[in-house]
Amino acid sequence: MPPPPGLQPAFVDGPAGAIFTLRFPAAGGSLGTAALLVPPFAEEMNRARRFLAATGRGLAAQGHTALLPDLHGTGDSAGAFAAATWEIWQAELDTLTERLAAETGHPVHLIAVRTGALLAAATARQHPGAVAGLTLVQPVTDGGRFLDQLLRVRIAAAMAQGQRESRADLRAAWQTGEAVEVGGYAIAPALAEGLSACRLGDLPPPAGLPIAWLDIRAPGSDAPTQSPALPAGWHSAADTRRSIAAPAVWQLAEPETADPLVAELCNTLSPQQVAA
Repeated sequence: MPPPPGLQPAFVDGPAGAIFTLRFPAAGGSLGTAALLVPPFAEEMNRARRFLAATGRGLAAQGHTALLPDLHGTGDSAGAFAAATWEIWQAELDTLTERLAAETGHPVHLIAVRTGALLAAATARQHPGAVAGLTLVQPVTDGGRFLDQLLRVRIAAAMAQGQRESRADLRAAWQTGEAVEVGGYAIAPALAEGLSACRLGDLPPPAGLPIAWLDIRAPGSDAPTQSPALPAGWHSAADTRRSIAAPAVWQLAEPETADPLVAELCNTLSPQQVAA
C-alpha cells in the first residue's frame, strides 16, 4: 500500500543498522524549519505513535519539515528490542539531528516525549550548533526511577498470577546478564543500565537554548498538575513551563491523536523560537 500523499518513508544508515523514518515535508515544498520527534519508551512509544504522526502532519501543514524515527529495535528499524542499548539510541538521535540539520540548512528543533527528553537533552548538549530548541512533553527526569516504575508493573502482574517477585530479584537478573521482560518488551541489561544512569539534572541545556516544558493534566480538570520540580540546571525552563489539558496518550490502550497537545506542539515552533 502506498504511503499517504506527502509522507516520505525511508531507511537511513545509522550507527547500528538501518533506521526507519517517516518524513513529513513542509507544505509548499520548502525545506523550512526542521523538527525531530523523539519517541518515548517501549509500550509508551507504541501507544504514542498515532499522536506523534499527527504532530508530524500538523508541523508540515505549518511549513516545517518533521521527521519521526523508529529507534533501533523498534518499529521497522534494524535489530530486536532485546538488543537495543541506550548508547545506540543516543548515537542514532545524534546522527539524525546532524543529518536533518544539514539537509534543511536549519538547526533542528527536538520535540521529545517522556524518556525521549533524556535523549534529546544529551543531543542538545553534544551538538549545540545543530539544535535550535527543545520541547519536552511530560519529561521523565530520572531514568532509574522510571525503570523502577516499570518493574513495579511487572511485579504487580506477577502477583496477580500468584507469583512473588521483587525489584531486587529483577535487578539481580540484569546483573547476571539476563533480559527482563516488562509488558512484552525484553529489556536487556545494557539498556537498563544506560536508562538508569540518565537524569535531566546531569544534562542541563546550553545557555540561551529555547525550551518549552509541557506538563499534561486530564481534560476538563482544573486541578494543578502534580509535576516534579525542575531539575538542577533547568531553571531557564521555568518561564515557558505550562500545563496542557490533553490525554496522556502514552498511557492509553486506544490510539489517540490528542489534538490540543498537537496544536500546542505546533505553536512551540513559532518564528521567535526558530533559528534563521
